[in-house]
Amino acid sequence: MVDVKKYIERSFFNKYLDNVAFEIRFPSTVRILNNFLRFQEKINEKYPDFGEEYPFPILPSTDNQFRPPKNLRKIVFKDRNDITEIHLSINSIGIITKDYRNFKDYKRRIDFIIHNFFESFKITTILRIGLRYKNLYYLDEDLDRSLSIIEKKFNPIFNNTLIPLNHLVNQNIAIRRRIHNNIEIMFRSILQQDKKLKKHYYVLDFDAFILGEFPRNQYSKLILELRIVEKQEFLRFVTEDFISEMEFID
Repeated sequence: MVDVKKYIERSFFNKYLDNVAFEIRFPSTVRILNNFLRFQEKINEKYPDFGEEYPFPILPSTDNQFRPPKNLRKIVFKDRNDITEIHLSINSIGIITKDYRNFKDYKRRIDFIIHNFFESFKITTILRIGLRYKNLYYLDEDLDRSLSIIEKKFNPIFNNTLIPLNHLVNQNIAIRRRIHNNIEIMFRSILQQDKKLKKHYYVLDFDAFILGEFPRNQYSKLILELRIVEKQEFLRFVTEDFISEMEFID
């Protein structure tokens, strides 16, 4: 088991991060999509490409206070390299990137977007704030060798004596649990095969969020709380063997 206290304050580059996402939800009383030009002007230099996505179906939600319409318009802004996207809908704004260097850099980019968003719209209340890290670790073409790698790199989230790894074909586990106060986390562990690459891959997906009703000026404090929870959970599910592959930034 990794010593969480040993690494919690250290910064490192995780080359297995597939993407990182941040989202704020708010009451859908502000006419966001019909009046987004002011916001677009503020971010246009860094996120010049934008378009309206086609309506898409909404999956049933376990959060009773968030029940968007069956089909939801969404505007997506992109940087010039198509690496970072801003997703804007009637009740949320999300920032998704594949270019995650470290939390300080990501927070700086979030601050720029959220500051200009708040300046553009009369939003005073946050209903949900979330931070998600999706790790993607490619393994081997052979299933047994892939399972052996998983045993070395990651701590199991189920009882291996009940379900031995050598009997496992694929895995898709989702667990939602409360950490403390209003913070909850959805943890996903997925083992599948990429048929095109002829390799198995393992996904570790941490989605921490806070539900409630908060003034917008608390967003910066709340994201820092989520980051601590995310990192603690990440360190609980990886081994020292995995940590040794990280590039520490001192």
